[in-house]
Amino acid sequence: MKRNIFLFLASMLICVLLVLPSCLDDIEFDRPETIENGIAIQGKLVKGNPSFIRVTLRRIFDFSENARLINARSVILMDEEGNSLTLDSRQEGVFLEEIPDDNPNLTIDYGKSYKIRVETFDGRTFESTFEELLPVPTPRNLRVNKVVKEGIDALGRIVDRDFISFTLDTPLSVNEDSENVKLLWELEATYKLSDTPESYSGRSCWPIRVNNVDNKTCFVTSSPTTNFIPLDGASISNNSIEDYTLYETTASSLFSEGYYFTAFQQSMSNSAFEYWSQVNQVLSRTGDLFEPPAGKVTSNFVNVDNPKDEVFGYFYATEEKPIRIFVAPEFVENPPNYCPAPLTEGGIADNTCCDCMTAGDATTVRPVWWIE
Repeated sequence: MKRNIFLFLASMLICVLLVLPSCLDDIEFDRPETIENGIAIQGKLVKGNPSFIRVTLRRIFDFSENARLINARSVILMDEEGNSLTLDSRQEGVFLEEIPDDNPNLTIDYGKSYKIRVETFDGRTFESTFEELLPVPTPRNLRVNKVVKEGIDALGRIVDRDFISFTLDTPLSVNEDSENVKLLWELEATYKLSDTPESYSGRSCWPIRVNNVDNKTCFVTSSPTTNFIPLDGASISNNSIEDYTLYETTASSLFSEGYYFTAFQQSMSNSAFEYWSQVNQVLSRTGDLFEPPAGKVTSNFVNVDNPKDEVFGYFYATEEKPIRIFVAPEFVENPPNYCPAPLTEGGIADNTCCDCMTAGDATTVRPVWWIE
């Protein structure tokens, strides 16, 4: 019984850490027995021009610290014909490789199946099951709308609240002769953020040791709280959907200088769809009495020498088609800029207002698709 409870808690925590490592506050549990050398592997192969594969590895010690990225002896992509490609490590625990169409070792194409093999420095070998690469329908329209929904204010009263809603139109089949497919949308937000070190004293920005005290502008990319949205198109009688809601949020300073919302439409095998449906269910749980009970999220990895070894995560193959929409500040009634933010009681400025490059995935280079 203790082991079942422990595995339930561990799987819940690890799956959330895998999907949203930067969006969570620290969570503390009473520590049961620890996971000995637990590992979490997340991988995605995307057909494109060029195709690419990205694999991340994290070591799970126990509940005393968050999962952290680790390196591996090797990470290898393989197809069902025995062809293989060894991936390069771009940074600690991140393996990324572009695969052009004329790659002599491995071709990425529809209908073919792929898996990955991970060899760790402690002598273990993990393999995923084969995943078939399926084509994806091309989304037609992405819209942004203002909607009013009921909410509860600080005094417990029901009030109307303004939301910004992003909705999508898309066919559910690749062509008229094909069946509806299972879809996954990976969501991404990119917003402009201008820092203001010139408005602070040197002491206010001292903790992050700002080298350049001139104001500058960054483009920051982040993921909404629930950034993986699965839809079983096979369960829908129509061959398309209209105004399907992907994400809703309230207006904030994120929209003050310009905001792009991107949906990456992906196609899923049955097993991959089941995995992401389970992840989405874990992330969206509210603790309601009538919710289905949570359990261990299915992984398609196994330790080839010890099938009882706990491993988390999933590898899948997909085609991916992005669609974007720009939200101008005036559309959300020009919310105030985030910077300059008020100083703390100790006279310290917000890190991002001293240097916007500290705001997660940030760059001072304007994305090629950013058009205002």
